[in-house]
Amino acid sequence: MNKTKCSKFLCQLYKLLEENKWDCLKWNDDGQGFIAIKCPELIAKIIRVYYKQKSFASFIRQLNLYGFERIKLSKKENLFCHKYFIKGDR
Repeated sequence: MNKTKCSKFLCQLYKLLEENKWDCLKWNDDGQGFIAIKCPELIAKIIRVYYKQKSFASFIRQLNLYGFERIKLSKKENLFCHKYFIKGDR
């Protein structure tokens, strides 16, 4: 991810993932994507605070605008991947 061409949304997401302090938002094991778990913590402490959005669906729509691929791992767990959004590739 090139910092000079990074949108505010994506830069903030990368920063949150790198901080590694949220159980509901984390890099997957190989760093080729990230996992978002739909839960009250994700909505209240991340989506509403950092993105000024009210729902998980709004967050997903924003990711879709940037071309992220969504893979449903379970009812609440989603993997999002993008070929240029990789752990350690800031």
